[in-house]
This record gives sequence, structure tokens and C-alpha cells, in this order.
Amino acid sequence: MTRVTGTRKPARAGYAQPIRPSFLPRQLKQPVNMKKENNMKKFMTATKNKADSAFIRVKNVLANERGDFYISDGVKIIIAVVLGALLLAALTGLFNNTVIPRITQEIQNLFA
Repeated sequence: MTRVTGTRKPARAGYAQPIRPSFLPRQLKQPVNMKKENNMKKFMTATKNKADSAFIRVKNVLANERGDFYISDGVKIIIAVVLGALLLAALTGLFNNTVIPRITQEIQNLFA
């Protein structure tokens, strides 16, 4: 077995990749201003994504009609109670001011 130094096994047929000497860094560092731009771009992208997802959640909550049945039934019950109270107040006023004094007067006329 003979080993050829300076090349690796070909990634694809016919192409040999050179071996990187150990004294070279694996990845060259980006300039400082480039890192800041990338960080700002990542921050802006993340902020936009969060805002979009919050907008979609709010839109879905407002479009949701699951509790609509209970709300409409509650409103109907409240309207019925208020109308019942108004009717009771009107009948009480009518009886106290007209019917009961008239009946009292007629009964007193019978026994007088």
C-alpha cells in the first residue's frame, strides 16, 4: 500500500482535495465590522419574525368565534332580566297607585 501525501481521497471521481497544513486556522475570522453587521441583521430578522408571529396570534384570537355562542346567550339573558325588572316595576307602580286604592275604596263602601 502506498499512500500519497498531500491529497485526500477524492470527494467525487477525478477531484482531489488538498490537505490543509495544521498551522493554518480552519476558518478565517471575519472583520469586526462585518460581525456587527451580521449580528444586527440577525437581530432585525429575529425581531421582524417575532413581530410577525405576534401579529398572526392576535389576528387568530380576534378571528376566533368559539365563545361567540356563550357571549350572545349571556347578552340575551341580561336583556331578559332587565326587561323583567322594568315590567315588574311598572306593574308594581300601577297596582300601588291605582288598583289597590280603588279596591280599598270599594270594600269600604260595601261595609259603610
